[in-house]
Amino acid sequence: SSGINAEYGDRVGRKKCLLGSFVACGISVLICRLLPHAPLHYSHLSFKTIMVIIGRAFGGFIYSLVYLYSAEIFPTTVRSSGLGVCVFAAQISSLIAPFVIVINENNANVVYSVLLFFCIFAFLASCILPETANVTLPRTIAEMDAAKDKTYSIFNENSPLITSEQNQGT
Repeated sequence: SSGINAEYGDRVGRKKCLLGSFVACGISVLICRLLPHAPLHYSHLSFKTIMVIIGRAFGGFIYSLVYLYSAEIFPTTVRSSGLGVCVFAAQISSLIAPFVIVINENNANVVYSVLLFFCIFAFLASCILPETANVTLPRTIAEMDAAKDKTYSIFNENSPLITSEQNQGT
């Protein structure tokens, strides 16, 4: 999937690939959520299996694209720290994933609902990120702030994430 990321990420843009993958993954999870989960419905079982495989394929595509995208989104001065936080979050989700099987034994609809919620949340969170394909990447936080008119920056002093006390301390 990294070859697909390189090809389409450069041609279409990393953000569009990421958002499109979230949509495709979310649609496949929604279809799985809507199909019945009883053994009496074997006619839906093969279609549901295909939807799970499609969702898993797009999930893998998202996973590998996030590594590339998170390495490009941070300025060079904080890139290793930012990428480390992203890898840490990915590993936490990998640790939690086996517990989904336990939840699935009780009620599969809960699992699909939780996956759909996180897919929608990640889609909305990714909408505020800037495009990094075919763009000169910032080397410092100051360069990233200089481009704040074109893209969103969490380092902007007018950001709601930074309080007035933090602005006075800098």
